[in-house]
Formats: sequence, C-alpha cells, structure tokens
Amino acid sequence: LKKYHDKLNPTSLAFAGGFVCGEAGICKTLGLPGRETAGWLLGEIGSDIFDWGQIRDFFVGLVNGNPADAGLAAAGLIPIGGTAEKVGGTVLKFVKRAKIPLNRMIPLVPKFMGESDIAATVLFKYLTYKSRALKSAVDDLASTIGPDSGLTRKVLDKFTNGAYGSLRGNNLSHLGVSQLIKSGNDIENFAKLSTTVLKHDLTGPERSTITANITKYWTNGGTKTLTAAQTAEAQGIESTIRYLRDDDSVTILVSGRPDSTLSRAGPDVVAKRTLANGDRQLIVAEAKGTTTLSSPMSLRKLQSKVGGRTYVQPSPEWLRANRSGASDYMAKLKASGNAGHQEAHELLDSLRQGHRNVELVVVQVRPDAPGSQAYGSGVDAAARILKQNEGTGHVGSIHIVDVPF
Repeated sequence: LKKYHDKLNPTSLAFAGGFVCGEAGICKTLGLPGRETAGWLLGEIGSDIFDWGQIRDFFVGLVNGNPADAGLAAAGLIPIGGTAEKVGGTVLKFVKRAKIPLNRMIPLVPKFMGESDIAATVLFKYLTYKSRALKSAVDDLASTIGPDSGLTRKVLDKFTNGAYGSLRGNNLSHLGVSQLIKSGNDIENFAKLSTTVLKHDLTGPERSTITANITKYWTNGGTKTLTAAQTAEAQGIESTIRYLRDDDSVTILVSGRPDSTLSRAGPDVVAKRTLANGDRQLIVAEAKGTTTLSSPMSLRKLQSKVGGRTYVQPSPEWLRANRSGASDYMAKLKASGNAGHQEAHELLDSLRQGHRNVELVVVQVRPDAPGSQAYGSGVDAAARILKQNEGTGHVGSIHIVDVPF
C-alpha cells in the first residue's frame, strides 16, 4: 500500500485500505486516509468476498491501468450468486462508525460493484440502516444513480419483494410507480389480488382514430361542442374501446357511445373474450377520463353511492345493488334489436345470478403532459374491494390501465 500510495486516487486508496486493514488501526500508522469513506467500506466488503489472488490482480490493473476509474465491476471480479448476504454485517458495522452522506455513498457502489446482486444488497442494507423508508428510497436512488438504472430496480425489488420490477415490466415509468408508492398504495398487494396495473401508450394512428371517433359519435360529425367533462368522458370511452380491441379475441358488445335507446345506469363498456375452447369470458369496463393534470386514478374516483351504501365501480355488487337503474339498463339491453346488446344482457344476467366469472377493466385517460398525475391513493384498496366476492359472480383478473392522451 505504501509503495503504490502516490499512484492511487483517494477513493482507490481508501478501497485498498479497507480491504487490507478493515476495522484494524494499523492503517492509521501507515498514513492511509479515508477510514470513514464509501471507498473504505467497499474495500471491507471486498475482503469478505474475494481471495488474495483476485485482489492482487485487481490492484495490478488499478496501478498499471486507469486508477482514476478502476472499479471491481470493470475488473470483472463480482462473483455470481451465493455471496450477497455475506456483506450485510460488514455494511452495518461500517455505517455505525462512519457518516457518509447518501448522495455520496449511493453512486460509489455501482462504480466499484456494478449492478450486481451484491451491490443491490449493499445499498438495500445501507438505506434500511439509515431508516430510509420505501417512499424516500425511490427518490434517493432516482436522484443519484438514475430512475432507469438496473441497480435502482434491483434495490427497490428488495424493498417490495419484486413488485417494483413487475410494475416497470408493465410499461410503468419510475415516476408512475413512485406515484403509487407515495400515495400510500401497497404495491405488493396487486399481484396477490390478480391485478395488473399498466400503462398503455397510444400510437399516432390510434390517437387519430380516437379523435375521429369522438367527432363522429360524440359531436354529431362536428356539429356539437363538448364540455370539458364530456370531452373527458368521450376520451375515456374511446380509449377503452381501443385498448380492448388490441386483443383479437375480444368483441365489444356495448360500446358506451351515446345511444338514446340504452340506459346510462350500467357499465360503461361490456365485451366478451372468446376462449380457445369456445367459452365466453365476460369483460366489464369502467372508463374514466380527465382533462386536468391533478385528477389521478383513486379509490374515491371509482366509488358510487346506491341506496346509502358506497360501492366501487365496476364490481358485480355495484351492478346488483343498483336495482332500479340496473333493471332499466338490463331491460333496454334485452329489448334492443342489437345482437351485441342482447348477448351482453345474457352474460350480465348470468353474472348477477352468480353463475359467471367476470374480468374487470378500469381505464383512466389523462393529459399526456408534464405534471400529469396517473395514480392517487386507494388504488390497491379499490382492487381489493373489486376482488371481494359477496355472492354475485366471481371476479377473475383486474386490469387498471393508465392512458396518457
């Protein structure tokens, strides 16, 4: 260490000291600095997981190569599997004696350890010891190593038992998952409730089709001016239709578009999925739209009062409880000369009697603009209530879809 003292940058020198000396005081007599730095901690971790042959080769490369940028990940020394938990005790002992600011500690870990499982364990242990709750950790990691870093995903998966990565895999951005977390939603519950929370990005042609359909079906070919609320409703319905039609096995039975022959008291959109064995899977969709930036999907937005009791749309219980409105809705479906409406009546009536499963879809359309909020509080609670079976049909899967428009 004394031989290479002048050839190593301070961080690399601290790493070397941590590896050789650990908690021992001998390095003070050698004049090595950095006993309370992140580099020293990573050196101590290195002594837990690497043998002397590996570390010798690392230091040769460190001195003869590029000492300013050298790191364990660059030297290819991170072992695969089986060693991540060994670093936990070292990390905790170190952070108890050292005071390293979060914004300095976090970015140094991937510099020396890449995006390995060990690096994720180090950061998870560090943030946990520093009492950084999940709501804080999402910002700590995004602001230091980036929201789309693979290491950010690994660490947040440790906080959430993999739920963070699952949501990111559904096209949600880090910001979208962060909104769910910061609004108090337990994102681990979605998987337990067979609920898929996803973001659906419209293509240019899809946007054009939706806009054309709003003009055709909602403004009488452009002769009627819509209010902001009517525009939001139209965007919600048309985007729901577009989302469902992305699946070739799905047929729209009730579109939710303006129709004077039908009642508005029932579900927004009713569809069926034709299964491989010929069976029909009922789909009931609730469409929500907003033209404001701060009206996110939430439990409150899905609630509806019927007879003094609060229900969550579009649950089977809500359909059964809305007796007069639902009866009028069902009667008009049955009386319609439209074959799709009559099939919807058949499937919904079977659901109301508890003889059919249903797939529930909730679509919210919001402005595609900076500052637009997708998720608010109680999204997980809404999914839990929708999954409850009180004797009227069985709820299978639930899809909660965010559509920026």
